[in-house]
Amino acid sequence: MMPNEQAEYLTAGQMKGLLVSRNASALELLDLHLERVAKLNPVFNAVVALDEAGARRQARAEDDAFARGMHLGPLHALPMTTHDTIDVVGRDPKSGYEELSQSRPVRGDEDGPSDPQGGSWRL
Repeated sequence: MMPNEQAEYLTAGQMKGLLVSRNASALELLDLHLERVAKLNPVFNAVVALDEAGARRQARAEDDAFARGMHLGPLHALPMTTHDTIDVVGRDPKSGYEELSQSRPVRGDEDGPSDPQGGSWRL
């Protein structure tokens, strides 16, 4: 894998290429993203809810799936963030609307793919 400074600017397609060629694991890509969040989030406050443990569990599961030859879509094993207005089971909404402050999603997948066809997961 390349130095972190270069890896920070990889496109999704380039990251997918590293995964498919086995030059990087999902866990390695996740670590790069988490390092970037740790470095930049104190300044920008862009990530308001981070589930690092859940993301690591999912990354390990995605690496296991790749090892078994499973490829679950174009976003399979790529880390991503979602906007806080998207309902995620197990997370409180942070959309800023008082009317939604007590809203809790009741169905979905806590750590699983945000897009079953694409196979990405949430940080």
